Formats: sequence, C-alpha cells, structure tokens
Amino acid sequence: MLDTPKLIPAVVVLSLLSCCNVLAQEPELSRTTEKTIKLVENDQIARNDLFTYIGDTGKGLVYYFKERESNERKIYDIQAPDYEMLSAVGYSYLLDDFTSFTSILVKNEYSFYSIGVFDKVSEYGYQEIHLNHSGRDYILDSIYNADKKIHSSFSSDGRYLLVNTLNTLSDYYNPAQDNRIVVYDLSEIDQGKIGKEYIPCLHCSDSYLIGDQLFFTVGGIDGYGGFSNKDTYVAPWGNLKDSVKVASNTNIVAISPDGKYVLGTRFFDTQKMTAVIVDVKRKTYQMLLGRNYAAHRAFYSSYEGKFAFDFKGYLIFVDFPNSYPFDALKWRNEDIPYWTDEDFWEKYKYPPFSEN
Repeated sequence: MLDTPKLIPAVVVLSLLSCCNVLAQEPELSRTTEKTIKLVENDQIARNDLFTYIGDTGKGLVYYFKERESNERKIYDIQAPDYEMLSAVGYSYLLDDFTSFTSILVKNEYSFYSIGVFDKVSEYGYQEIHLNHSGRDYILDSIYNADKKIHSSFSSDGRYLLVNTLNTLSDYYNPAQDNRIVVYDLSEIDQGKIGKEYIPCLHCSDSYLIGDQLFFTVGGIDGYGGFSNKDTYVAPWGNLKDSVKVASNTNIVAISPDGKYVLGTRFFDTQKMTAVIVDVKRKTYQMLLGRNYAAHRAFYSSYEGKFAFDFKGYLIFVDFPNSYPFDALKWRNEDIPYWTDEDFWEKYKYPPFSEN
C-alpha cells in the first residue's frame, strides 16, 4: 500500500532558465522561463493517486488528495512562501462524498461544487449545484445531465459567482440552460440571501468577471456538431452588446487580476492544445514552450504574480513573455513552423522531471 505523501515544507526546487536562451530562429520563440516547486517527495504517489489543485483561500492554495488503494482522503492548505502543506480545517463536507462531485472550486471563504444525481425519472440524471460559505450550505440549482461539465468562477471582488453549462460536445447541448451566463449575487449571503439573474449569451462559456470587465468564450460549430471552436471576448460589465473579440480559437484558462493578460489554450498553431498568454489590449499572444502545459490545471498566483500550472506534485510558475509577436485574431499564424517539423520543436523542450 502506498504511504501518504511526505510533506517537504521548505524544499523549493528552482529551475530558473535565462530568458537569453532564445534560439536563433524565426519566429520570435523561446523556452518559457519557469520556477518549479516540488510539493510531494514521492513522484509515484503523485502520479498514481489523486493529488490536485482545487482553489485558493486568499492566503494559500487548496489541494485535494486521495490515496488510490486505501481510499484515504485529505485536503491540504499550502502556504506561501515556503509552500508548506498543512491539513486544512473546515472542509469535512468535501471529504464526505468527494467521489460523486463533478466540479469543485474553492475561493476565499466559498466552496462551489456540484454533485451528480441519478434517479428513476431520468436515465441521464442531473447535477445539484451547491455553494458553501462559512460552514453553511446552499443548494443553488439543478442542471440536467449528471455527467455534464460545469464552469464556475468568482468575480475578482468576491461579490458574484458566474456559472456556465455549455459543453463542447453536441450530445450535452441544452439551449434552455446553456445559452446564458448565470450570475449569483453573494453580497447579502451573510443574511441568508443569494440573488440570481441570467445573462442571455448564445453558445457562451468560461465566464470571468475581472473588475468591471466580463471575459467569456463563444463556441463555434465544429465538424462534429459541437462547440469546440471557441473565441475569446471581453465586454463591459452589464453591456454585452459592446463585446470585443480578443482572440480566435482560444479557450480561457485563467486571467491576471488586472485583466491585461489571458492564459489560454490554442489548437491549430501546433495541431495540439498549446498554452499561450494573450495581451488583451494588443490582441497578440506568445506561446508557452518547454512542457505540455496545456494538459495541466492552471491558475493565477497572487503571491508569485504569475500564472501557475499543477503538475501532479509539482507547481510550475511561468514568467510573462518578453514579447507577444503573434496575431491572436488569426486561427493559425503562418509564421509559426508547421507541427510536423519535429526537429524544430524539439529544441524548445525541457527534459522531464517526472512522468507527468
């Protein structure tokens, strides 16, 4: 049986690579500069068991751990700057029935989660959406189809919870509940009140409210009748009519607190999902090269002031690029060498630190 992870409070592995290590090639590409922190000593445990980032408390990061063989479950609060892993208190409701959760997001004093429910009425079931605040649990809604993915985000000021239910697969499409952004107003939650309104938005998903700017994606019909061809937009809060396209073919993963940069993924540049950082004002982007960043969960670290990726037992913080040379409004940039040029792309890879 595997042991629980050995916690190494102050062991920080830095892999700071000079930005000057730009290969003498066109276009303007370089390996991404990273800072790597090892959270779990035993790589085998991190790979085989569930050890994943689920949010932040405003003071630290929250990770969920489930040991595969014994089914032992824990939640850790990881505190900067030493990134010490402390057993978190106040999350017992998440440990009670985590296996049935379909989505989970922890932010400050809030926990948003949904639970898949199957009954005799519908073979597809439904999801029950919950919000927990200071130990009190609220049932917000029910969403058709227990297997459906739900996107949620808290506004940067913590007043609103935004929820989208549009999935990329056409089998899950439900116009009645998918073509909108659901906004829950949490300003009076201490009095037991939660406001709710719908913002009509055709094929919209991945909503984020940063200050007074609403970021979201709009899914375009793909070759399979789904909505995987997403474009990124920004609009003034409360005025969706003035939306401006920021990037084509770009999924939103995270956004900097000032709204100037979007961490996203693009597909057609390299024929696989590639992580990019988009300069919102200039509508340009730079690729993040070195590892398969796009395959891992990511977030913005307020403490480090950088985007971070969860590599199953490792945290990788990436520096912002020196330049953003590519047109984000293009579906594919011709200046980027074709994905079949393996020798070209091999030069930008980091050696693996584990089998992630």
